[in-house]
Amino acid sequence: MKTLLAIITLVLATSVHASLIDIGSTGTFELALKLANNQISFADRFDPLNGFEHIGDLNGGTFFSFQLSPQGTDALFLWDFSGTPFRMRYIDILGGNGIENVYRVTGPEWIKSGSPQLVTLDGKTPIGITDVYFRGPLNSVPDTGSTAALFLSVLFLTFSSPFLKGKVIPRARKEK
Repeated sequence: MKTLLAIITLVLATSVHASLIDIGSTGTFELALKLANNQISFADRFDPLNGFEHIGDLNGGTFFSFQLSPQGTDALFLWDFSGTPFRMRYIDILGGNGIENVYRVTGPEWIKSGSPQLVTLDGKTPIGITDVYFRGPLNSVPDTGSTAALFLSVLFLTFSSPFLKGKVIPRARKEK
């Protein structure tokens, strides 16, 4: 038991708790797949010239704050979905020269960012358009049936256990 507690403590102490993960331009494939499967929805678009465009499913000015740096190469992004059924999932940043960078939001920061999160393309390229994606009550949650299979296997193992059927035969101790 002490070994198990030591292992759990070690795992918790050394695990990374990132809230905004830069998944680079390859994240566009992940975004496209999740949009096609209705796992996420388009929230809104931020244009540095016009601000939030209010073309998505959520009003960006209500849930998001986006502050572009004076150079325009990076920005501070803040969100707060407290008291709503929505969860922040992705931030997709596009540069004028075709560079794209995707950030995935993880963990407890799906609801509220806590502090402003820094987003950038590469630190040199000016940010063009920023698209925001969320998960809401109308989005599907993927399940390939593994949850049901796991549940049924636990039930089977539980009810087929010899301990529950009263068929446990105690072992005789060997005398020395």
